[in-house]
Amino acid sequence: MGASGSSAAKKGLEAEAKLFEIGVKHWRTIAPHHPAIVAEAVDVPLEAAPYGDRVIHGVWCKKAADGDNNNTIEKNLAPSSMTPSTTTMPRPTLYEAAKEATPIICLHGFGAGAGLYYASLPGIAAAVNGPVYAIDWLGAGFSSRPDWADVFTPTSASSSIAPDDGESGNLLESNGADTTPAAAAAALAAAAEPKPSVEDIERFFVDGIEDLRVKLGAEKIVLLGHSLGGYIACAYAERHPDRVERLVLCGCAGVPDQPPDPENMQAPSWVRRLARWFWTKEISPFQLVQWGGKSLLGWYVNRRFEEHDWLDKPLIQEYLYNNWISAPPSVGGHAHTSLLKPGAWAKKPLELRIPEMKVANINFVYGVQDWMTPGNAFRVQQTVAARRLAGGYAEAVPGGGGAGSSSSGGGPNIAVSLIGNAGHQALLEQPEAFADACVAAILGEECDGKTFYAKSSRRR
Repeated sequence: MGASGSSAAKKGLEAEAKLFEIGVKHWRTIAPHHPAIVAEAVDVPLEAAPYGDRVIHGVWCKKAADGDNNNTIEKNLAPSSMTPSTTTMPRPTLYEAAKEATPIICLHGFGAGAGLYYASLPGIAAAVNGPVYAIDWLGAGFSSRPDWADVFTPTSASSSIAPDDGESGNLLESNGADTTPAAAAAALAAAAEPKPSVEDIERFFVDGIEDLRVKLGAEKIVLLGHSLGGYIACAYAERHPDRVERLVLCGCAGVPDQPPDPENMQAPSWVRRLARWFWTKEISPFQLVQWGGKSLLGWYVNRRFEEHDWLDKPLIQEYLYNNWISAPPSVGGHAHTSLLKPGAWAKKPLELRIPEMKVANINFVYGVQDWMTPGNAFRVQQTVAARRLAGGYAEAVPGGGGAGSSSSGGGPNIAVSLIGNAGHQALLEQPEAFADACVAAILGEECDGKTFYAKSSRRR
């Protein structure tokens, strides 16, 4: 079952519905002559896994059908329609749409959810043919959140135990825990058990996406991932390159390799030390909010976002809070420590993996002030171009030669575009420009080196 049985889940889904109502109405305000958009919450049941049932929760944005009116959003995504139940209602219309045109599957970043696409998804759906479906990762949000121990049993996890890299701290260190000989022996025994590898964690997320693609009946998909969702999209593309039409990586996490002396966190030293301590102890932010309450998220939301008419900060806070506490953290709640080192450096950096991918077209999109700096993507682009020029690719990638590439002589075509006046959360800070940048990438338009801004002409 998904994470939809609790009162927190019900409140979170109601907040998600209200957010998309704001997003759809905002799009109608700035683009009254463009197609009207409606949004619908859709839960897709997957085949059960050994650890239990699996359900993917998401929101499908689509062009309004004939006969729909300006109140369609209230009809299709009213809070009452988001009320969870023990039985998932199949939505054949999404399945039919996924068979007719390539679906765009949107993956959120760590600690977020499909609901944070509310301001930008309507603009994307208005301009593309395929269904636009923002999902909560398996193990996160309001999708199924199985217990970590049930997913990664000693027999299912990698048999190899990674050596201690100094990041996890001393198991016997006294921090208020039981340090008796019996407790110490138990800690050492737990440490000796096989732990899930990066590959194990990636496979969990990738299998959820692939099983979703199969359930939708889509031959190929476009994957649009924000932050850590971009990393997961790349992991999927490595394992299923023939199923990926295009990757759109927005503020993608995990791209650069860690330098000898990283200086990536622009924050006071005590914040860095505290964050690193929580990270090395593998404490999920979800747990902190469960301990500290909603006010912790309010502090983050109020500091993180500027004032805009489409940004309802209390509602975002309500959505995130109930998203986080609706079920135990699961795999999604520990994805940051599982896939990344402190400071958000990838344990398996994408800059070493993307040049080897068999996906024809990869578009990076960054806010110009994104702390996941676009320089990382430019470096990947240069690596691929230099290798192609030197004849380092044995064969061309099927479907190559698209926008952002000077040749189809092997390797992925890499394009990098920017969003003006935006940082890491460009999908909320500049949703109109974010949608335009993503649409250009999805449609294969020439956008390499281009900076996108909100178009005031849409308001006329």
